[in-house]
Amino acid sequence: MTNILVLTAIERSFYSATIEYQLIDPLLKISSKRKGIRFIFLTLVPVSFYFVRGNMRGSFALFHKRRKRLREGLGQKNFTIFFIPVLFPIKHKSFYLRIFEVPFFLLANLPILLFFQSIFHPLLIQARGYPAAFLAYLNKRFNKALFLFDMRDVYTKKGIEAGVFRKDDISIKLWNLLEKQMVSEADGIIVTSQPFKDYVVNILQNDRKIWTIPNSVNRKRFFPDEEIRRRMRKELAIENRFVLVHSGTFSTKADIGLAIRYFRKWKQIKEESLFLILMPNKKKVKGIIKIFVEEKINRADYKIINPEPEEVSNLLKVGDVGLHLESSSLATEYCIAIKDGEYLATGLPIICTPYLKGIVPLIEEYNVGIVTDPDRDLGITKEEYLLDNFEEMKNNTKRIIKDALSLDLAVQTLNKCYERFLSR
Repeated sequence: MTNILVLTAIERSFYSATIEYQLIDPLLKISSKRKGIRFIFLTLVPVSFYFVRGNMRGSFALFHKRRKRLREGLGQKNFTIFFIPVLFPIKHKSFYLRIFEVPFFLLANLPILLFFQSIFHPLLIQARGYPAAFLAYLNKRFNKALFLFDMRDVYTKKGIEAGVFRKDDISIKLWNLLEKQMVSEADGIIVTSQPFKDYVVNILQNDRKIWTIPNSVNRKRFFPDEEIRRRMRKELAIENRFVLVHSGTFSTKADIGLAIRYFRKWKQIKEESLFLILMPNKKKVKGIIKIFVEEKINRADYKIINPEPEEVSNLLKVGDVGLHLESSSLATEYCIAIKDGEYLATGLPIICTPYLKGIVPLIEEYNVGIVTDPDRDLGITKEEYLLDNFEEMKNNTKRIIKDALSLDLAVQTLNKCYERFLSR
């Protein structure tokens, strides 16, 4: 039996649709195909992530149920999961580690990885994100385990967007140096889009060990269903509304205003429209409502729901169009967001900004939406085109998922990646 260790760090992995859908789902499919592989999923979770301040008892109980469900779901397969609490970092924002935090992170996390290395002797460590990759990179200095760098996003650029790093910060210089070292010494690299691949090629000067696996969607989780759509729209009292949906967090604070301003423009075209925001963070609801008020949007014209991860698929079914409106920022161009695949798999055409260079070429090639900059495209020609071709675009969503964004395609590529390691 060949062991492959899958590593995450500084993530609440037991309450993350991203982890479950983009990491665990593909690995489960591969484990069912390859009986000679055993996956060990090691997730290093800061102690404070096991609960939410203000609702410590309730959130701990909820997260306990999530961990139990994941363990039971994996327990009958050649797949074992370990949730290991660690003492550092404490704050979730510390996913982006500043230079003085790095030694504390290593002290709290690296010994655990070395212990698991000594027990399971994995052929390969697949590390998701830069903090986990840094641990795997250091482990390779002591052991023979190969190292697959699942990059997730460009760490320094996202850290600046999150307000943790400054452009002239010494932490940026440290992580840029570590990025080059990790990319150079990794035995394989996973990126999510062509622009992201170009970014890595610029470091390596070749693409021999890069695997492009877009954020994919499981068509058994996300799909159109007219009966569920009618029931959910009735429950939400929006039967006669044209619904624009935004799912997930907004990348920056400016993007919230951008999306709301665009909705105000859309209302001029379809007066009966409603803006539905599905977001996990309840703390940001007041701030979003404040922007709606400032933009003079009537309270009856928008809804904000804080769904559990498993509720998102049904809530998307009530929509007519999916919104992915991001302003130009450091990391925007590398993005094919998870929400893009979920919108399209549910049959929703997408409205996105031109800065999303990962998804824009696909939207245009398959004619599944429109690309617009709300602050520059003042006319309504594109919106009229979407409405005139709405049914065609809905039909085209099936093809783009099948050809480019399905979980099955992601599994095929990841399986080829593993085959290269196993053949060694």
